[in-house]
Amino acid sequence: MNKKKWIGVWWLYSEENSDCHRVPGTLSFTEDGHYELWLSPLPNEDSLNCIFRKHYTIWGIDENDVPITLFNAIGHEFYLDMVKSVRAAIALIGLHVKSLDTPCVTTAGVHYPYLNNLYFKNFIDIQNAKGNSFSIVKEDGESIHPIKIDRYTNWELRSTCSLRLVSRYIETRISQDTYFYINSKREFSLRNLDKQIREFSDFLSFALLKEQNPDEIVLFNKEYPHEKFYLYYKFRPSTNPYDNILTRGLPLEQLDALIVNWHKSYSTLRQVYISFERAGNRRDGIGGVPEFLHAEIALEGYYKRFHQNILDEVPVDAIVYCENILKELLRYYAPIDIVKKLNLNVKRIKNTRNAYVHLFNNTKQIYSEPYDLWVITEKLRVLAICCILHHLGFSFEEINTRIKSANIFLPESYVQDSWF
Repeated sequence: MNKKKWIGVWWLYSEENSDCHRVPGTLSFTEDGHYELWLSPLPNEDSLNCIFRKHYTIWGIDENDVPITLFNAIGHEFYLDMVKSVRAAIALIGLHVKSLDTPCVTTAGVHYPYLNNLYFKNFIDIQNAKGNSFSIVKEDGESIHPIKIDRYTNWELRSTCSLRLVSRYIETRISQDTYFYINSKREFSLRNLDKQIREFSDFLSFALLKEQNPDEIVLFNKEYPHEKFYLYYKFRPSTNPYDNILTRGLPLEQLDALIVNWHKSYSTLRQVYISFERAGNRRDGIGGVPEFLHAEIALEGYYKRFHQNILDEVPVDAIVYCENILKELLRYYAPIDIVKKLNLNVKRIKNTRNAYVHLFNNTKQIYSEPYDLWVITEKLRVLAICCILHHLGFSFEEINTRIKSANIFLPESYVQDSWF
């Protein structure tokens, strides 16, 4: 759905007062990812003026009688004491819903620009290209059978391809799309939907080693089974994938098990993964202290959550805790080839971590140059990748194979490191 503007009438949703004053206005999508509702004429005190005090749910109907719900709406621009425009973080096109916690969805189709890279092959083949003529071979799409996530919910990956002729512009469009589907036996809320989307987005981001987010969310429910509803809220654009470290060459049944393992451990793995991802999100140059600390936090969090039951418990002295954790992880994952090559100076990493966290005065034996911090951060992220792969069920031998096939390498370092 490419529509970016809706003209209609709008009112505050209220269980106590269903006959709220309705105000004409235009809803449009802003460049910074919000929905802005411009009201015309300006409303009086009894309509939307209280909205600048806290967040509200706004209902609307556009000129084509399409219902629209705006969540977390708050006044944005004012004229004297009156609201001139309202901004909303979330927009639901096609359905009126009381709140984000109201069960209203049975099926959601979520599109990611690079979801094809996770598993599916290219189903469209152009053959016999000669001059201005060619033939197109289109195979049937495929789907991964539903994966049971809980008692009521299944996840499914479904790939389709289409050939469309656009005669107005004398144009032929060939497309292949893969959707992530959430199917439930009972209706679930938009807040629950957001939780599941973020969980799968993290899975896809780790698999492709770059941040992945949806660019379209289509909803269905029991009351209107043949109608499509569209949910919009702000996501950062997906990044071109680095490689596929999780599913390349993986049999279909193992992919099912991999997704189930991710789901089962996500509640405890989530904070570890978030720190791992932030360590790689460099918006300015090669990064620095924040990225290094996120990588270190990811490893410490991983050890505390998953490894203290495997390895002997290390001393809890905060000053040496980081050093001991790194030593234990390096020993445990030593059978992995790339871990042997990390060549980390764990004492200097500990000093760097403590200097930036606790603001110690002694800054002689730390990594302070941006390039050195980048090198160490990348090495710590490689170790974190090995940890997460092992937690998802891959053996050391399988991790060796996946690291090599994904072309993961260690950065060149001007710093001479040693393990201890």
